[in-house]
Amino acid sequence: MVLIGARFRHGRRQAGISQRKLAQKSGVSQSLISRFERGRTPGMSTILVIRIGMALGPGFPFGCCPHQHKCAWPYNPDAARKWSEILND
Repeated sequence: MVLIGARFRHGRRQAGISQRKLAQKSGVSQSLISRFERGRTPGMSTILVIRIGMALGPGFPFGCCPHQHKCAWPYNPDAARKWSEILND
């Protein structure tokens, strides 16, 4: 959970969105987003994770980039597709 939360925090920061703004966009409380980003929500439902990810937008590749080029996302050669693409399958 700590790694997943860190990836979401990185994605939120790269998108330039505050926790408060993300809470408004996702319908999830700011305090829950804070705990999630720190890995303190072991029983968090999948639907809430999806709502947060969708609020970050289609440019959120689950915190890493599947392409080998210079960008703000850390490169992950094992990430074949964006998280949003996987959700839309």
